[in-house]
Amino acid sequence: MDKVIDEDVAVLTSLLNEQGTVRERLIGYVSATAKEGTEYLPLVYELYGEAQRNLKVRKHIQKYLQHYRGALAQIIQQGMDGGEIRKSDANAIATTLAAVYEGTLELALLDPQGVDAEQAIIQAVGFIFDGISA
Repeated sequence: MDKVIDEDVAVLTSLLNEQGTVRERLIGYVSATAKEGTEYLPLVYELYGEAQRNLKVRKHIQKYLQHYRGALAQIIQQGMDGGEIRKSDANAIATTLAAVYEGTLELALLDPQGVDAEQAIIQAVGFIFDGISA
């Protein structure tokens, strides 16, 4: 569990130092992780179920989600500081992006013929950025 979580957070955190717009970097993250994310989703659901019964697992998942949303918020803040994104609540945008990512992976797991997770998330990121761009 730690290995999967650490790798995902490391990939997301590495985006802080990459070149390109925030939109480009986030789309790169989606392209690099969506397929694997869908494959790991059954394990994630098992962990979420265990988190309801096991405080240690719940705290571990909460810590991961905080790091995940925190890294997203930092990337969004870079876009605000650079004038790419309108001034807003970076944490709220990060939560929205995380929800779109996680929710779309769930849809792809349940309907793999009807939902292409990578394409759907990339489109959603585009829609969101169309609304928040400066």
